[in-house]
Amino acid sequence: MHTSKSDNNNINDDNNNKNKNKNNNNNNDDDDDVNNNNMNQNHDSRSGSRAGAVNTLRNLVEVTRRHRQQLIQLQERHNQELEEQRRRHRQEWQDLERRLRRRRHGQERRHGQ
Repeated sequence: MHTSKSDNNNINDDNNNKNKNKNNNNNNDDDDDVNNNNMNQNHDSRSGSRAGAVNTLRNLVEVTRRHRQQLIQLQERHNQELEEQRRRHRQEWQDLERRLRRRRHGQERRHGQ
């Protein structure tokens, strides 16, 4: 079966979206587990269980640590994308300057003769 380039692009877009949704669901699953633990431990801490309160704090610390790591990864990826964009723009700018110099140089030669 032959697929057009646009069909392939649509298939790739669909696959990318599915992967993004999977990643988002995985992250949400982690939060759900922690929320369920917190509900159980909040009940323990309300009933005066010091151990329940300590476990709740430990879980909050762990969630905060994971979220911080995720933020750091997002920042690193964003910085890499910005650097790549700057590099592309710099290259485009240099190409345009080079073309403009050639055009001006050619016009100067014609007018000088």
